[in-house]
Amino acid sequence: MLFVLTREKLAPGRTAAAVFYAMILDSCFFVLTLPVLLTVYGPPMLFPGMTSYNDVGLASGTFFVTYGLMVCYLVVLAFFLLIRPRYAKNVLGWLAARPFLKKWSARLLLLGDEFALAAGEIRRRDWRYHLLVIIGTIGAWTCKFLMINCLIIAVVPSTPVDGYTQAFIYARLVAMFTIMSFSPTPGGAGLAELALVGFLSDHVPKGIGLVVALLWRGMAYYGYLLLGAILVPA
Repeated sequence: MLFVLTREKLAPGRTAAAVFYAMILDSCFFVLTLPVLLTVYGPPMLFPGMTSYNDVGLASGTFFVTYGLMVCYLVVLAFFLLIRPRYAKNVLGWLAARPFLKKWSARLLLLGDEFALAAGEIRRRDWRYHLLVIIGTIGAWTCKFLMINCLIIAVVPSTPVDGYTQAFIYARLVAMFTIMSFSPTPGGAGLAELALVGFLSDHVPKGIGLVVALLWRGMAYYGYLLLGAILVPA
């Protein structure tokens, strides 16, 4: 993403700030939203059939591991970018000097410079800028999940459209994304489609669930990849 934004003739500081700040706010959305949703809906929110947080299974175990990793990732990134950016450059410079990391030393030094540039760019912005970015982040993720709600209602007409049911499905999707946040495949390709079928099996029949998953990924992910393949080379 840094490369693409740089090719759009954006200043290096603004480019780095856009990428790193987006990473922080995306993580904040999940880290702050999930405890609230879990308080309201409890264990059933994590996966169909769950009745307790002590349930031993891939969904429950992976959720708490990935959520913990997300919190650590957010704390480290926010500390180095927003609180002590100079430390980030020093740490990355120290790592670049290690013999066993010599192959990546240039990239580590560049990353340190990008942290410093991004921190300076973010600190120059006033509160209105931060408010708009936060609203944009919340809106983007909310619309991404509500798209699935709308697809389910369209494909499965018998789905209740009351506020509680739709909010519960939304909460389940937030949990699913958290579990998939460290997917081994780029963008969760392949895994996201299968995961959606399982996570919504108590609301959408499996055969129809795959249709919903393919429609959603085509609209929210693969379509952008196709558009990017056309635009980026130019």
